[in-house]
Amino acid sequence: MPQEYSTRPDQIDVDKTGPIAAHFGVKYLPTSIIFEHGKETSRFVGSKDSAELALLLGGPHER
Repeated sequence: MPQEYSTRPDQIDVDKTGPIAAHFGVKYLPTSIIFEHGKETSRFVGSKDSAELALLLGGPHER
């Protein structure tokens, strides 16, 4: 993830941590869930390039 974001990207292996995926209602992969202050603020399914991610996260982007 680019340095201009003050986020900590993380990922889980749904094969090993099925209960966590179920808790968050993950049905399709890849699923990205954005949290702010511990609460879900956004969710999207599917691959995104860096420009799309920047727009979704509200950060700077280049085209």
